Amino acid sequence: MLNDLTSGRDIIRLTEDLLKRADAAGRWPTPVNDIVEAAELEESDESPFDAWVLARAPKHLRKAIALVNSSRVRAVLDRRERTVHLDPAIEHAGRRSFLRLHETSHDLFPWQQELAYADDDATLSPATNRLFEQEANQGAAEILFQGSRFGQMANEYRIGVAAVSELSGNVGASLQATLRRYAETHRAAVCGLVLDASPIDRQPLSYRRREASQSPAWTERFGRSWFPVLSEDCYPFISAIARANSPAPLETVVAWPDLNCEPVDVRAEAISNRFGHLLLLWVPRRETFKRRRTLAVGGRTA
Repeated sequence: MLNDLTSGRDIIRLTEDLLKRADAAGRWPTPVNDIVEAAELEESDESPFDAWVLARAPKHLRKAIALVNSSRVRAVLDRRERTVHLDPAIEHAGRRSFLRLHETSHDLFPWQQELAYADDDATLSPATNRLFEQEANQGAAEILFQGSRFGQMANEYRIGVAAVSELSGNVGASLQATLRRYAETHRAAVCGLVLDASPIDRQPLSYRRREASQSPAWTERFGRSWFPVLSEDCYPFISAIARANSPAPLETVVAWPDLNCEPVDVRAEAISNRFGHLLLLWVPRRETFKRRRTLAVGGRTA
């Protein structure tokens, strides 16, 4: 999260300035093309991902790609040529937007001085321990979700996966990135989990955890302890996955211990896609005058 970075204030200042230069502040979905243009970058039609292209690429670009040490480079910034290259195999529009803004952030931050940056799934992961990549990820999120503006918009909705889904479309971001931002910035006690698509065990039902994002209010009440594998016997809200994308009501209620070992009613909803299962957990509260949303599933609402 932004507060964990010593460069957080600079990231806010620089990304907000770019939003204003692009006349993008308050425009939804976030106009990524205008932002990249305002940064004086462009997306190249020539891909450096093909071996024959890379073989004749300039030294600074080959060096950046070699440093990634991965067979699957997802995005490259060539600062000298003012170009961004994306893996053509990535077709999801929200994912491509995040990648473009990640590379734009590398260029935007003056303390990141390399002539080129290359990124794979590891450097793009929220779990990366490389400082420059953490900063570029945060920069992309600040631009795509327009700083505090997303939180203000999200607060107009009742908590639930339907709200996350609609906000994803409003912003032009992937569902996973929206869940992460929603959980991290919400005023209420909210947590977002991303699990693998397939269980690693069925008795008890268990999934490998890829991400855990939570609001300050959730952390204050429940702490940050999450095991790498979540099983239904220890984490009963896993049962919500069975009802994900179902026309039946999605909400599951479980008793979850807080830091004082007092049981608290926690609600859970899940939504699934081919990439994995996304769970939203929250402590219910009064939500008068909030927008209520239902999740459309196969032409029906849930």
